[in-house]
Amino acid sequence: MGFKKYFFYALGEVVLIVIGVLLALQLNNWNNFRLNRFQEKQILVRLAQDLDSSVTRISTMKRAVTRKENALKRIEPTLSGQPPNDKKRFLNDVLVAASFGWEQPKLEHVTFDEIVSSGRISLIHDANLRLSLTRFFHTVEQREQRSTVRITDFPKITYRFLPRGESDLALEEGLSEEKTDAMFEAILASDLKDYLIPELNRARFMVSIWEDMESQIKELRAHILEVPGIEERVAQLDLTRIVENPELNRRREQMDAEDALK
Repeated sequence: MGFKKYFFYALGEVVLIVIGVLLALQLNNWNNFRLNRFQEKQILVRLAQDLDSSVTRISTMKRAVTRKENALKRIEPTLSGQPPNDKKRFLNDVLVAASFGWEQPKLEHVTFDEIVSSGRISLIHDANLRLSLTRFFHTVEQREQRSTVRITDFPKITYRFLPRGESDLALEEGLSEEKTDAMFEAILASDLKDYLIPELNRARFMVSIWEDMESQIKELRAHILEVPGIEERVAQLDLTRIVENPELNRRREQMDAEDALK
């Protein structure tokens, strides 16, 4: 009888120990799960911010090249023989048309590089999102490796005849009418017109590529914001940034107003 008593007592202790171990393991797993989800949110918020930065850079390049494209369209009639209404305005447009190279906007991929190199990409729970991120940043890397500056002789010819002021987008101030006429005739006598269409086509091509990239980024960002809690956190950080830098908001509004007038 005493043996049975001690047997059940020992068995009870074993059961309690097993239950304790299982609870400890469960608690540890739960803590690990919470930690992983917390780290996942941090990663996704940073990725969303990186994508926002990339969209901003693409938008800046699009504005610049669109301005170039508009200038190219304005100077085309004069290069084809139609007298300009204002020679200085025409020459300024030539400068704008010659500006802005064809370099690719540097897209932000620091966070993605970090999580790949550290093996933390597996913390992103959504397999489809992981795949989309991997494909997108692989495309970005390929484009950066292939990226070369492709320009025609349009800028070289322009800068040979036109003295720039403090900005590459404006003529030197105080030019006499005689000097303006001389520069105008030099531009018309040059072979600048031969490079206008290739330059214009290149501008349109680059804008179309960036618009496609911008669309991909926005879709990817929307996918990230579908993860619970991410949209609210990103919105809080965006609001903080605007409050801390109201000049950024004012400048964006000013640029939008300028574009509306063009």
